[in-house]
Amino acid sequence: MRISIVGAYGFTGRIICEEFNKIKYSYSIYGRNINALNELKKGNSNIKNSKSINLRIIRDVNYLIENSDVIINCAGPFTEESFLLVKNVAKSGKIYLDISGEIGFIKNSRDYLQEISVKNKSLIIHGCAFESLVSDLILQSLSEKNKIKSVKTFYKFNQKKVSPGTRITMKLSKYRESFKVKNNQWLNCDFKNDLIQITNGNNSKEVAVPYPLPEVAFSKWNFEVNQAESFLIIDENDSKYMTNRKSVEGDALEELDKLRLKKFKGPELKDRMSQKCELFVNVNQESIHPKTLEAEIKDTYLLTAKAIVLTVEKIHKKNPNLYGIVSPGQIFNGNPLKIIQKLGVKLNHQSKFRIKN
Repeated sequence: MRISIVGAYGFTGRIICEEFNKIKYSYSIYGRNINALNELKKGNSNIKNSKSINLRIIRDVNYLIENSDVIINCAGPFTEESFLLVKNVAKSGKIYLDISGEIGFIKNSRDYLQEISVKNKSLIIHGCAFESLVSDLILQSLSEKNKIKSVKTFYKFNQKKVSPGTRITMKLSKYRESFKVKNNQWLNCDFKNDLIQITNGNNSKEVAVPYPLPEVAFSKWNFEVNQAESFLIIDENDSKYMTNRKSVEGDALEELDKLRLKKFKGPELKDRMSQKCELFVNVNQESIHPKTLEAEIKDTYLLTAKAIVLTVEKIHKKNPNLYGIVSPGQIFNGNPLKIIQKLGVKLNHQSKFRIKN
C-alpha cells in the first residue's frame, strides 16, 4: 500500500509522520516546499519519496494520484486548494483522507462527487480529526438503540495558541458559507440569533456561538437528523466579535497567498500537553429524554494523528468495501466506544452541561 502524506512538514503533518514511524509504515511526503520536505526526509528510512507539488496544478495532482494508493491530505486550508485533488481522486478508485474542519468544502464534495466516487469505487473520508471523528463515533454508539432526531455539539478549548494551518483557516473563514441543518434541510447559520446561553455547573457567563464543523454534515448523511448544529463556547463578552460578522470583499486565494508569507508559530509540546478540549454532544432521540454526553480531549493534534493512523491500519488490515464520500466513524462501524477509548478520550455519560431555556 503506497501511502502519501500531503503537507507532511506542516504542524499536524509532522505529528502524523511520527505516528507512522512508530508502527514502521513506509510513506512518501509531498508539499510546496522542497527544502522542508528534504529536511523531514533526512535520516528517516520510513520515507520512500519526497516531491514538491502544488495542488492548484493538475499535472502535480495527477502525479500524486498515480503514485499513491492512500492519500492523506493535511495541507489546509482545503476550501481554496483541495477540491481539484478530491475531484480527481473520485475518478481514480483510490483512497483519500483529510483532517479538514471546513464544512462547506465537505458538503460540496458530497453534493458533487458522491455518485462518481461510488461508480469508480473510490473512498473519500473527510474530517478524520479529533473533533468530528469523536462526535461521529459518539453518535454512532447512541444510534445503535434509538433513532437520533437532533444533535448539537459544543466545544470549549483552554488553549490560546493554535497551529499555523488552523490560524490561516480561521482567518479565511470570513469568505465561506457556514451551515446548519434544520427540518432536514441545509440553512446558513445566523451568527447573532443562533446564540445559545449555556450553564456548565459554575457561575461563569458563557455563550455558545455557531461554529460549523463537519459532524453537522455527518449527522445529516448518516442519521437523517431533523436538526444538527455545532457551537463554540466562549466568554459572553467575546461573543460580540463573532456575532457582528459582515459580508467581505476580496479574493480568498489572494488572501491565502499573503497569509502564507507570514511566520505563524504553533504550540510547543508543553502547550500541547496542557491543552484540553471539552466536547458536549447534546442529543434528542425517539422515546428518550434529551441527554448530553461529555468527552474530554487532550492534545488534539496527537489525537488527530492517531485517528489518521488507526484509519489507515483499519483499511490496510481489513478492506471495508466502502465507497463514496463517507464520515470517518463509518470506517469503525461496529465498535465506536472501543475506538473512542483507544484514542485516549475520556467519556462521561452524566454531564452537568445544560442549555438555558
